[in-house]
Amino acid sequence: MREGDIILNKRRTQILYELINSNDNYSINDMSEKFKVTERTIRYDLADINLYFKRKGFPIFLGVENGIIKIICSKFNKINKIDLIENINLKPCDYSLSPNERKYLILLELFFAKDFITINYIADKFKVCRNTIINDLDKIKSLLVKNNITPTFLPGKGLSIEGEEKVIRMAILKVFRKTLCLEKYLELIQYKSYQYTNTYSYSNIISNYISKNISIKKVQTYINILQNRLNIRFSDLVYIELIICLATSIQRIKLNNHISISNDEKIEIINSKIFKEVNSIANNISRQFNINFNIDEIIYFSQLLLGSNTISIPVIEDYPNLKESIDFTNKLIAKVGKSLNWNFT
Repeated sequence: MREGDIILNKRRTQILYELINSNDNYSINDMSEKFKVTERTIRYDLADINLYFKRKGFPIFLGVENGIIKIICSKFNKINKIDLIENINLKPCDYSLSPNERKYLILLELFFAKDFITINYIADKFKVCRNTIINDLDKIKSLLVKNNITPTFLPGKGLSIEGEEKVIRMAILKVFRKTLCLEKYLELIQYKSYQYTNTYSYSNIISNYISKNISIKKVQTYINILQNRLNIRFSDLVYIELIICLATSIQRIKLNNHISISNDEKIEIINSKIFKEVNSIANNISRQFNINFNIDEIIYFSQLLLGSNTISIPVIEDYPNLKESIDFTNKLIAKVGKSLNWNFT
């Protein structure tokens, strides 16, 4: 293999993630079964990863002892190894996209574009030829039409989309649903010391579209405020999707794309408790992200909250032995956390 051919493709990147992010020991056989390839293929992948590290001047390599894959370097602390990996700073060209992955990224390019985008721009961004993008666009156009979004091509300008803002934002959420599993959803809101954000995985590339120039942690703060004020608890999936929806709204507003709400919809929701709570934080959202989070946006997000899967938080009053139960629960959580080396508090 020539020097320029070494890339961390999807499987190699996922192998590296598994080794870094898990407390388990992986064998060659485990990886073979997980990725449905031969053990020889996994060994080739490990060799290519090591060659990639070597050419980057990276003081670490993946070794195999008695069939078990180990991360080997001069540092014995796992966090130090991960800090080293963060510094590798993979570029988009180091990650090889599948046709399906590329399709969804092109959709997001269209959804979050400031203006028209050209075929050459997309081809250069994803390191493929024009004909490949042209073939991709045939599938993408039919997908957009099915979702009531009109693809537009103007000679000399490029590609754009037109459609109702509500429909476009729902289409964006659908992309996240199709491309990220719940585990990857959770990574959007959970900071882990071994999560190396400089690395271009597919999930990181997807996430960058809503996190560009804004803090997802700050977006999360507003969802937490609403959850507490409304005395409700969102399921994990709904909680994360509300963060995605609010972040999407912020990004689309920054591109001057606003929701339009009918008078009937306004009358239906404007006196609800949810509307009042969203309205109470609207000015803060506007200032925080330098946008106009107007009345229509407030109503739209209130509608999303009303349609979410929530449960009321039970209130326990004068429950017998409540203090003893809390003490026992705290000790149990601490014991399990210590055993698994994880803070569950």
